[in-house]
Amino acid sequence: MSDDTAQAPEPAQDAYVFHALGKALTWDYARAGFAIFVVVGVASVMVPWTIGWFIMIALLIAFVGYLFNTVYRHGLRLELSDRGVTSGWRNPLDANGPVLLFRKHLNWDQLTDINMRYFSRKRDEKQESWLMLRLKGRDDAGAPVTITFDGAHEGFRPVLAQAWDRARAQGLAIDDTTLANLEALGFLTTEPAPWTS
Repeated sequence: MSDDTAQAPEPAQDAYVFHALGKALTWDYARAGFAIFVVVGVASVMVPWTIGWFIMIALLIAFVGYLFNTVYRHGLRLELSDRGVTSGWRNPLDANGPVLLFRKHLNWDQLTDINMRYFSRKRDEKQESWLMLRLKGRDDAGAPVTITFDGAHEGFRPVLAQAWDRARAQGLAIDDTTLANLEALGFLTTEPAPWTS
């Protein structure tokens, strides 16, 4: 972990704290667990050190990585204030626990880019969408900071609304894909940030 990450400031007293929604990740946990179970079962009856066995091991590594990513997403905490947004990982089993790893802070007045992408898990089915938001900017020390999280997070819309307000106020150039996704989510120029209401 870099020094600038470790020295990220504590959130303001009036910061809103958002946690990942565990229920939204239930299917991701189920997919990872089932896939690991199947791959381990198949690999256990195969002849070791064969091509097929190595393929199973590669799949196992991929699914374990997916499981770890789900655990990271589950533990991701966002702290939102008028000053900026802070992200960090805490124990997902302790909803009120402190941030333990990967703490990063981005100042709103040093926001440089908003990028939002939409991925569809099933063709032409919005219900199976997966939104990913990436914010770029700088911290108090002027070091570059990138904060990334997905639409399953409780803080997705509040943070996006605040970032969009700041981007408009600062006249940031936003790419067409992100603008289209903002429009699809109903973000209008007159819409107030929901977390302030």
